[in-house]
Amino acid sequence: MRAFFYFMCKYDSHKGIKMKKSATNIKRLLCPLAFVIFAINTQLTFIFATQSTDSITNQNENNTDTTNETNDTQPNNTQEKQELQAKDLGKVTVSATTGFDLPLKEEVKNIIIIDKEDLQDKGYTNLEDALEKQAFLSFIAGPQGTKNIDIRGQGLDASRAVKVLVNRVPINLQDVGNPSSAHGNTSTAPFNHIPIESIESIEIIPGGGSVIYGGGTRGGVVNIVTKKPSKDFARFSLRGLAYEGRSSLGGGVSVDGGKALGKKLFLSASASYDYQSGTRPKEYTHNLYTALQTIYQITPNQKLDFNISYSKMWRYFAGYHSRINCISNGSNICTNAVLRDYDSLKAERYTSPANANGGSENSSGEVTQDFVQTSLNYNAKSSENLAFDALLFYQFSNFLFPSQELGGDTLNTFDNQSAGLNLKIKHKIPKNTIMLGLDNQIKLSDNLAKSRSTNVRNKGQKYSLSAYFLDTMKFAEWFSLSLGGRGDFSYFMIRGHTGMSFGSYNSYFPINTSKPQWGYAAEITPAFHYGDSGVVYLKGELGYISPSVRQVISSDPNYDTTSTGVAPKVPSDIKPEQYFTGEIGVRDYFRTSSFSASIFYTHTLNEIRHRLNGFTTEYFNIGQTQRLGVELSGKHSLFGDILNLSESVSYLYTNVLKGRESVSTRRTSTGAFMEGKPIPYAPLFKATLLADIRVLQIGNNKLNVWINNSWQGNQVDFNQIKINKDRGYILSDIGINYTYKDSHTFVLSAGVRNVFDTFYIAYQNTSISSTSGNLTGGTYLAGAGRSYFIDMRYSF
Repeated sequence: MRAFFYFMCKYDSHKGIKMKKSATNIKRLLCPLAFVIFAINTQLTFIFATQSTDSITNQNENNTDTTNETNDTQPNNTQEKQELQAKDLGKVTVSATTGFDLPLKEEVKNIIIIDKEDLQDKGYTNLEDALEKQAFLSFIAGPQGTKNIDIRGQGLDASRAVKVLVNRVPINLQDVGNPSSAHGNTSTAPFNHIPIESIESIEIIPGGGSVIYGGGTRGGVVNIVTKKPSKDFARFSLRGLAYEGRSSLGGGVSVDGGKALGKKLFLSASASYDYQSGTRPKEYTHNLYTALQTIYQITPNQKLDFNISYSKMWRYFAGYHSRINCISNGSNICTNAVLRDYDSLKAERYTSPANANGGSENSSGEVTQDFVQTSLNYNAKSSENLAFDALLFYQFSNFLFPSQELGGDTLNTFDNQSAGLNLKIKHKIPKNTIMLGLDNQIKLSDNLAKSRSTNVRNKGQKYSLSAYFLDTMKFAEWFSLSLGGRGDFSYFMIRGHTGMSFGSYNSYFPINTSKPQWGYAAEITPAFHYGDSGVVYLKGELGYISPSVRQVISSDPNYDTTSTGVAPKVPSDIKPEQYFTGEIGVRDYFRTSSFSASIFYTHTLNEIRHRLNGFTTEYFNIGQTQRLGVELSGKHSLFGDILNLSESVSYLYTNVLKGRESVSTRRTSTGAFMEGKPIPYAPLFKATLLADIRVLQIGNNKLNVWINNSWQGNQVDFNQIKINKDRGYILSDIGINYTYKDSHTFVLSAGVRNVFDTFYIAYQNTSISSTSGNLTGGTYLAGAGRSYFIDMRYSF
């Protein structure tokens, strides 16, 4: 596979092979097309080769323990394995789409399920590494080298347009900080604190969910489901990791177990610790995680589920390297620059920036984060047709930058609290299922940044109350229709101050703003069913993204900032983003195979952007943007479970249709120069292929070899400058798994990540002069090179 992609897409740049320019251009066009044809051919070949299978019996909706077994049970024969795979591909229950457990087979829209087998034994050190290889997902840079999950090219909006949940509890943080660069993200959802060993599955809904989950779901919803065992168990894991480029070692240990106390009460607990020295000198990451779960079965139809977890992460970030070579003009200020070549960037991959403490984009130092999350879930069924669910939750997150040189700041803290109560009821009759819901949530945030010259504090509050309904009607065996609507009221308040001192110049301004705002969403999805499990659907969704608390205010554009660069804060008059998504999709399940495809178009009004000029920040709405994409995915088991394949291809076209409505001629303030250009930080395409081959099985012993590939398309930064080479980059991992299963289970895994030591840029930011249009600055962060891992798990 690697040779195939290399020949099709990289041969023209290989030393010793020369091609005519016309041939090279043709190959560039055929490169992504070849991968699409290959993926479709793989799926169609298997589909038509698959013999007719018996109908899969309906799953008992009340029996959900099968998706959360405590031991890593492996079947002992091919027939048993195929039966389990039939369950996995057609009968898995999901909760992200409605909040109630629903067999995946009955879910109309396409949804991606990443189970624990896809996450474990692949050398992933954290969830970010694991999701990087998954279908349709990408990442956008957050503060100090962190990342936000992105789906369907949200780019700069990823932290607000993709909703991340842990057991249906939202963990997106409220943004109240001052953006330090053009990407503008001052917070990131703390998903990376959850150990791989604690995850049962990940449910991904691309492009939708605004009726059930409210604003901020234009890109999609990611629901991380932690393990919920129901049988006594104990498990122990050890793992290690080493990078090739320098002496960089890491490892981790985790212990978890559970015990039934009587017939109604089950307790489980887990603890883990991971350490990883970074790819560059001084960098490191410590992560401590603990969790406790209590499940109490009140009656056969009533259950309480209590969860609490605490994590603490210490992380040192060495800063960003320079992306440019400045063309000297005899002054210390760069007025014209050129981009450095990729060879020189690769040579410094394992070095720390020389000017690591030289500015906001090169901020370096230690970051600590504490995260507490607790939830109490009550669900009940008064009959087979009536179900009720209540979810009470609270979470607290604290970021501290004790030694951080962040744009001159010597003290920077960020606290975030969130509490909510979500209520929903579902009534089901033979031809109709209706769900009603009421969501309440309050968010409190506090950001403080102080130094010898600055004093900034933003304390924000946001309360939201939402009501919604979703009605699914089945008119015939071959046709169903879903209709839904949601109304949302939000109230923002932000208090604090902003101040700056330069010599004899002093400016200090209070902040005191409040604002109510309304949002609404609607959805209609007709679906046409065929065969035992096939469905073709058409979805239309109208949704919204509310501004963050920080975006409610901006620096006064009419204030003279010549002396200090600071201006009073005034209401920004920002509007919610409104979007419409149209989607056509198909999905089908076979005994040991699944296939899905979709085409979507999203049109957004009033997408929010910002202008950063010195210490002043202005938030504004640009006119219109559009996103058009195609997504294909499949999963197969071939030759009696000897070969397992998972593949996906997605292509995305983005465009800014209309820039900011302004008569200003300043290049950096209007956003109008984006018109007709791609949306920044939205990758053009992504393709993945995972092949797992069973090479040996003798008695209780099994040996598997796997290869995991992802091909990430190119993207542009805020100034429309390409981040990587034209064809993007390919990352390949290879590994081996040995499993012994008897009354206990032992698993040993080892392998290599980024086998070909591919160099790529994980993040890039550049600066353009507002007067000359010349490139004047730029920074970047390189992706990780080749690394080696070993992982051992023992459970009983």
